[in-house]
Amino acid sequence: MARPVAHVRSDLALLRLAGSEGSAQWTAPVAPVGDAAGQLIALRGRASDGADWLATQRAARKGLAAVVCDVDEALCIWLKASSTAAPVLSATLRSASQDWGDSLPIGTVEPVHAPEAATGSRGLFGFGGSGPGRAPRKSASFLPVITLPDSLLRLWLDALDGRGVRVGPVMTLWHALAAAWDERAGGGADDRSVTAVIAADGERRLVWAWSDAAGLLCGGVTALEGPRPEPAAAGTAGPEAAQQPEPESDPWAVARRRLSLDWLTWASQIGRRPERLVVVGPRAQEIAGHVRSSFGSVATRTAGEADPIGATLLRLSETLERSPSPAPGDGKRALARLTARPSRALRARYRWGAAALAGLGLALAGGGWQLRRAGAAWSEAGFTLTATANKDAREVFKDLAPGLVVPQLEAKLAAEQAKPRFEPPKPPPAIFAEAVRVVGILEDPRNANARPDDGEAAGEAGTRPSIRLQRLSMDAAQNIELVVSVPDRTVTAQILTGLRGAGRHADWETSQTGDFLKPLFRGNWILKR
Repeated sequence: MARPVAHVRSDLALLRLAGSEGSAQWTAPVAPVGDAAGQLIALRGRASDGADWLATQRAARKGLAAVVCDVDEALCIWLKASSTAAPVLSATLRSASQDWGDSLPIGTVEPVHAPEAATGSRGLFGFGGSGPGRAPRKSASFLPVITLPDSLLRLWLDALDGRGVRVGPVMTLWHALAAAWDERAGGGADDRSVTAVIAADGERRLVWAWSDAAGLLCGGVTALEGPRPEPAAAGTAGPEAAQQPEPESDPWAVARRRLSLDWLTWASQIGRRPERLVVVGPRAQEIAGHVRSSFGSVATRTAGEADPIGATLLRLSETLERSPSPAPGDGKRALARLTARPSRALRARYRWGAAALAGLGLALAGGGWQLRRAGAAWSEAGFTLTATANKDAREVFKDLAPGLVVPQLEAKLAAEQAKPRFEPPKPPPAIFAEAVRVVGILEDPRNANARPDDGEAAGEAGTRPSIRLQRLSMDAAQNIELVVSVPDRTVTAQILTGLRGAGRHADWETSQTGDFLKPLFRGNWILKR
């Protein structure tokens, strides 16, 4: 179900709540006549009373879809300013040279949009725009602005926030007309065609707004003055009365002329003209006919609503339910500064954020104090270790000066590093082990040729080896010689095989001599690290 919309006058004299559940209205009591201080207190109480009334409405419990500010005391004007900042716009308005410059409403001043140069567009009746052969307008310093008194509105919005009533975007009645009756509202800025919406608020005023697909372009209010008194009969009026033109008795004719002047002015300023027309009110057909007769052929749609403002509020509520909320700072769809006012939830977030930052600051301060203590302890331990190391160094190196311990130690270390690298001696040769092995090879029966001696009787027990050791010489200078007597060369080969077998400590080879029965074996030590 769509949330309701609140319509409020800038002086809070009238509040209206409209939505799918019905409509309700609150009228403020008349402020007492008295001094200025008493009137200010009464107006402040009016803001509180209005908030209390709205907070008790059942339809407003889920919040308000939007707040629509009436435009009786508002102005939408074309202004030349160097910036869109509020102080700059206010100062520019105050320094305006127009007659109304000194009587502008005091309150919010917001730009509607920064107009772009329209290419190929035409103003009302074919002038006031740009087209082929015409250079685009370069008026970046001109922009439409809205100004309205908002002091009581801010008090009332703060009071609503204090009572827990959530409020959507805050806009003027011009924004509401554009959003409710322009079917392209909020659809983007691609469609640049202009739609004009006129709401005939009874017999009192005509409220109109121009919009495109992105939102509001400009707006205004045309008052419907009552019929003027009949002119005096001939002869009864003085000579001055006879010279004055006859006053207009039809207020609608006066309103049409004022509306024509306003629309011609805005068309020449923004370089665009309405191409569609929507008229809302009990005399919608009549007003549409007057507009077509004055401004040419436009696509017209009418809605004969007895209460055009109420119908606008209801359609706005349904439109906001379907469309996304205006982006922050989107002056074509809402009043940016009133919409982005700080709410209770935002202030609470700021308070909690400030508390969190304060807690973080205390934690950082505590951590810093602990680190400072630890750093002091580490520094003291470092001094102690340095003093101990210096003392130990002086005990080892007696010639160290007291104040130059580290440089002198570094110099000694460099001198030690510059010395040649120590080479350990080679291991001595295994002379005894190799001698034992050689003797074992010579005693091996496989190297002996056992035959009976010629001088003994056959069959006598006992044999004598045929290998005899003649000489074995070993020293550490790689000089190894072995001389044996053998019965034949086969035994020499067997001995060489044994010498070259496993477990040797030298490399063996034979050397030929004159007597092959006394071979010479030479060897070189195998030195291992």
